[in-house]
Amino acid sequence: VAELRHELLIIYRNIASLAPAEAQELVASALAAALREGAEVPFQEVEVALLLLYELGTAPGLTEESLHPATGAVGSLVATLLRATPALPAATHRRVAVMYMETMVRYVRVLQQVPEGLGTILTAFMGDRGMRHPEPAVSSRACYLFMRLVKSMRSTMGPYLEMVMGMLAPALPLLIDQPVTKRRDVGATDDQLYAFEAAGLLISAEELCSAEAQQQYLAALLQPMRTKIETALKRVAPGDLVGGVEETESIQRAVVALGYLSKGFTITLVNTSRPNLGALLQGALETALEALRYLPNNGAVRARISSFLHRMVECLGVRIFPLMHTALTLLLQSSQLSDLCSILVLLNQLICRFKGTVEGLLAETLETVLAAMDRALAARAPASSGSLSNTEEQRETDELKAAYHLMLNTIAGSALLRVLLLALSPERLQAVVAGLVTDASTHNLAQVRKLCVSTLRTAVGEWAADPSAEAKMPGFRAFVLQRMGVEVSVRSA
Repeated sequence: VAELRHELLIIYRNIASLAPAEAQELVASALAAALREGAEVPFQEVEVALLLLYELGTAPGLTEESLHPATGAVGSLVATLLRATPALPAATHRRVAVMYMETMVRYVRVLQQVPEGLGTILTAFMGDRGMRHPEPAVSSRACYLFMRLVKSMRSTMGPYLEMVMGMLAPALPLLIDQPVTKRRDVGATDDQLYAFEAAGLLISAEELCSAEAQQQYLAALLQPMRTKIETALKRVAPGDLVGGVEETESIQRAVVALGYLSKGFTITLVNTSRPNLGALLQGALETALEALRYLPNNGAVRARISSFLHRMVECLGVRIFPLMHTALTLLLQSSQLSDLCSILVLLNQLICRFKGTVEGLLAETLETVLAAMDRALAARAPASSGSLSNTEEQRETDELKAAYHLMLNTIAGSALLRVLLLALSPERLQAVVAGLVTDASTHNLAQVRKLCVSTLRTAVGEWAADPSAEAKMPGFRAFVLQRMGVEVSVRSA
């Protein structure tokens, strides 16, 4: 049946492309039959009508004129469906419910022209036909589609903000509570967390929310997630550095939800316009880092918190600096190459985003990070001797080396090479330079070799005439002329 349905849709799309007027008449007829009053319409008939209307949106040549809700051929069909929304037949059936929401999101350009109908649509999305639907697949999809609707309609949602937040606030914490045993599809369940992104997009809009309301809404949304993390950590047995499945699942979902919620908040908003919001988000990050302190050996929790840190760099800006030293210290508890690679990627993001402002943080942490990387590579080397090609270990090693050289190149490009001179020990600095020379000529990836050459070129230009470089690396000039000239310029070619 599914294959036949797919083939029929292909035929319908081709007809709609070649004969749009006839296709539009067919949809109008199907809608009229599905929306007829005083009759019990089968859900199949309603779903097909909605599907035909939805597929019209893929037809080429769909113009703004055709989407006008009063005079456009397609727009008037959408307007008809919008007017029928409160009494849509079989509205709570899972196939009809999803198809209705998909159609509304596809034709959001029509909805933007009839903002007075937005309240009806929001009720459908957030009620028993959408996010509160008893079937997880429907409610999950509704959360994702609601987020897309909010993205497109945010500027017109001011009159409905109180209603939306009133329905969202009590529902959002329940999305984190869903037991693992009740999930039919992990991916589908995680779609529910898009509802947090929708909430963040709404309350971060200064044109929709006063400063006081923003603070109240954000605090009300953050506190349940922080409480869930704290409660889950209290249930972890003393000395258990991994945690149980239920506790760690709850922590992961809370951290991911925090990341989604923060997506609407910009550096300017949380640092300049309304700094109280930044303080609330900073507190949420502190709670997330506690999970890393209690569960240093749980890779899944570590990965979630690492992703959240990346998001907070873009959201909090320099406010994240007081927490970064703690975060890096906790992340460095793992000696896995993949975890060390994520730390280097995080440092690279900080350097790219903040340039010279990050100099102090680099000076405090770089020696420790590079020492951890050297230890991990040294521990890996004996087990990896022999044939290393096409192995998982070699892939991880290559990824770590690539992230390392990208970070060094970013440091050089951001005029921060002086940090290496000031913060690294003479032995570490010499090892860095020697590693750059070796990888510039022997690394198996051309992209990495180019990064090494570029970094070395910048370093030589800055350090060749710097007495402090010669003091920390005696013989640096001779090294540049002898080994670097031969190995980099000749062998790498």
